[in-house]
Amino acid sequence: MAKARQAKKAMPATKARVAASVKVQARVQAHGGRAHVGVRKTARPLDLKKPIVVTLKSKWAKGKLSLAAPSNKKSIDTIIRERADQFGITIKEIENDGSSLKIILKARAREAFQDYLRTMSALIARQVTGARRGKPFGKRFWDHLAQTESLTEN
Repeated sequence: MAKARQAKKAMPATKARVAASVKVQARVQAHGGRAHVGVRKTARPLDLKKPIVVTLKSKWAKGKLSLAAPSNKKSIDTIIRERADQFGITIKEIENDGSSLKIILKARAREAFQDYLRTMSALIARQVTGARRGKPFGKRFWDHLAQTESLTEN
């Protein structure tokens, strides 16, 4: 009788461990953003066989600094596409909602993807803020690291 009770008690703990391991596995597929502040010494997980969703967010992107402002929208799209061509990245979709950018892309090499991410985000921030040498914006434009997630194709 006592063994049966112990077996029943052990069952939920096992399910909890399985659920926790599933959450950990799901987290391995994403990197950056608010959830990973302070965890920057791990390599960005990257599956080059699947499309990647890149999300960039900015609390400063309001009014004239909005990513969707008429003066910024076309130049941001141009920067994203020109840098993608430069680094061999295929752009599948761009979503610009004013304070954040969501880009679905396909990369061929890790180094090219890293270079693209660094270059594209810096150029967009400079374009939107008008920062130049000797005239910095004075604050970080992007809230956190670019968040990347592998997209599962159906």
